[in-house]
Amino acid sequence: MTLASFDGALLSRDIFTETNRVRAEFQLKPFAPNPGLDAAADEQTSYMALVLRAAHTNPVPGERNVSERVQREGVLAVHVGENAIMKSALRPPGSVLPEFGYAEYARILVDAWMNSPDHRANILNPTFSELGCSARLAHGVLKGDERVVSIQVFVRPPIYGAEGTLSR
Repeated sequence: MTLASFDGALLSRDIFTETNRVRAEFQLKPFAPNPGLDAAADEQTSYMALVLRAAHTNPVPGERNVSERVQREGVLAVHVGENAIMKSALRPPGSVLPEFGYAEYARILVDAWMNSPDHRANILNPTFSELGCSARLAHGVLKGDERVVSIQVFVRPPIYGAEGTLSR
């Protein structure tokens, strides 16, 4: 994952894959992809890259919290959750290894979320069935301050019975 040719879509895909790999370890169903959730996640990573901090809220009308962002994208949900993170995009100084690979970096992000009780709870929540992911490169004010910001958006969509009735 070179900084000059960083591809947020590739990293997002690998975050999705790694998250499902972790769920499989816990005998949980894999998440289904949802492009609307990817878009909702991308709205927040754009904001986080701008302000250089991981956050679940922002001041943009219609995007203030994850529920608003999901609704704005037209995704129906009974329950929503969100994981946010910001980490250095560079290996530590003096490292002999080259730049991170996308799959390796996705593992680093998912491991960090799994080591946080609230984030872990979202990943392992069996009621969540769909996942959207986004990742962006953020440039700090100092030279060499390159960070990756990433969001995961989880939902449990409504379930409709045979008669078309909504079940929660």
